[in-house]
Amino acid sequence: IDVDRGVLHRRGAGEKESSKRRPPAKVHRRLRAFLPHWRKQDLSAGIAYVCNYKADRITKLRRSWRTACNAAGLGKEVTPHVLRHTCVTWLLQAGVPTWEVAGFVGMSEETVRRVYGHHSSDFQEKAANS
Repeated sequence: IDVDRGVLHRRGAGEKESSKRRPPAKVHRRLRAFLPHWRKQDLSAGIAYVCNYKADRITKLRRSWRTACNAAGLGKEVTPHVLRHTCVTWLLQAGVPTWEVAGFVGMSEETVRRVYGHHSSDFQEKAANS
């Protein structure tokens, strides 16, 4: 995480490129305000990793995912893909441009339009009013 710029880099240093897109993403302004405080706490405790458990690096997220879902009261049917789908849907409903949505979630703008376009706040607005 680039704390100063508020950017989450989803591919860590030394990680190999893959066919899956993992573009950097801007952190929400309310969460961004906490980043310097958390970094200071982690550094003073000798914690070197953003994703950690008892100061040790988390390498597999399976148990972490299920623990987070349980804490949030989400059922087993909720997967990371479901949250990605929800994110795209909500961004489009909020009027965020498709190219910005595509960059944020790491998919092509064509896919955003084709699969999720009907969720856009201005879906067929001009056509319906003509």
